[in-house]
Amino acid sequence: MISKRKKRYQHGQTVEMRCTTGSEENFIISCQSGRWMSEHQCPEKAACGSPLINNGFSHEQQNKLYYTCNEGYKLFLKGWWDVASCDEGKWKTSECVADTDCGPVPHIPNTSVTSNSQRFSEEDTFPIQCDTGHQNLHPDLEELTCIGGDWTSKNVPFEQICTPIANKCSPPPKVLNAIIMGSFEEEYPSGVTLTYRCRKNFIMEGDSTIQCINGTWEQKSIICKAASNPQ
Repeated sequence: MISKRKKRYQHGQTVEMRCTTGSEENFIISCQSGRWMSEHQCPEKAACGSPLINNGFSHEQQNKLYYTCNEGYKLFLKGWWDVASCDEGKWKTSECVADTDCGPVPHIPNTSVTSNSQRFSEEDTFPIQCDTGHQNLHPDLEELTCIGGDWTSKNVPFEQICTPIANKCSPPPKVLNAIIMGSFEEEYPSGVTLTYRCRKNFIMEGDSTIQCINGTWEQKSIICKAASNPQ
C-alpha cells in the first residue's frame, strides 16, 4: 500500500497500491459496498527451475537454495556455502571458482592505483605504485602476486609497503586573531604550505605563510595587529 493507511474506509474511497512482482507498477483499488474492487492484476512471481551449480551442489527448501562447491573449488567472494533466492525466474547464486583464484586486489594504504577486475587467476600480478610523498622501501617487492587463492606481498604487511618519504606535521600553531585559509587536518605532509589571514580590522605583520618541513613547521613570527584606524 502506498496511500496512508486508515482504520475504516467509506464507500467510494480509493487507495493506491503497488505490485511487488513484475515491473512493480502502481494501481488503484476502491471501496464498493464494503468490498475492495479493482480490475488490475499483479503478475505472479516467476518460478525458478532446477538450479545448475557449476562445480558445486545444492538443496532447495521453502523457496530458498542452499549451495556449496565441490572439492577444489570455492564460492567467489562468499563463505564456503551460501543461500540464494529466486528472482524473476532465476536463482541468484555466486560462482564456484578454483581454490587458486584470487578476488579483488586488496587495499594498500597510500596507493591510488586500483583495478576494475574482481577475479584473478593463479600467478596473476598487480603492480604497486605509491602515492606522491610516499615510497616503497622494498625494492624486491614491485607487485602483488596471486598464489594459492591469496594475494601475497613477500611477507611484507600491506600497511608497511608505501611509507611517507618525510615525517608529517601536526596542525599548525594558532595565531591570535587569525585563521588558516585551508581545511583542518590531523596531519599535513612535508612540503605543504598554509596561509594565515587576520580577522577584520587587524593587519598581518611579517610573513603570512608557514611550511611543514619533515615533521616540523617553520619558526616564524606571525602577528595580527589591530589597525590604528579601523574601518
